[in-house]
Amino acid sequence: QVMFTKHRVRTIPCVGVTRLRRSITNVTCTSSSSSSKSITFVRHGQSTWNAEGRIQGSSNFSVLTSKGKDQAGMTRDMVRDMEFDICLRSPLARASETADIVWAGRTPGLVDVSDLREIDLYAFEGLLKAEGVEKFGAQFDKWKKQPEEFEIDGHYPVRELWDR
Repeated sequence: QVMFTKHRVRTIPCVGVTRLRRSITNVTCTSSSSSSKSITFVRHGQSTWNAEGRIQGSSNFSVLTSKGKDQAGMTRDMVRDMEFDICLRSPLARASETADIVWAGRTPGLVDVSDLREIDLYAFEGLLKAEGVEKFGAQFDKWKKQPEEFEIDGHYPVRELWDR
């Protein structure tokens, strides 16, 4: 949800992108001029809905828990000696608060980018995971196993996310 870059932000194709397995992931990108760029993605800390086992999506009702704030503080410590040109963040409260903690004391200021928000999950949002299984059965299973084929409320959320 939070993106720092070591160079000016431009639209550039990324290569070597791997699945996000940790809260911080580095991606190396190459522009048409072959100059290397480094982008660091930071996931938001634990939110109230994470703690409750709810499906968040792009809803903005969930905020950081005390554990989530501590996680953001640990992330700040991990990147303290790294140099960045800018920090782009999702405008969602949990991501915004994480970025505030991680970026504290740095310049320039933070930049909200709507397209960095989490996936729109429509009728899934706010449900406990067990409720998602109960109410949506096969759709819920498809979301987990074939997310690119998952459809809800007339939308293909993963495809919409990719189109951003």
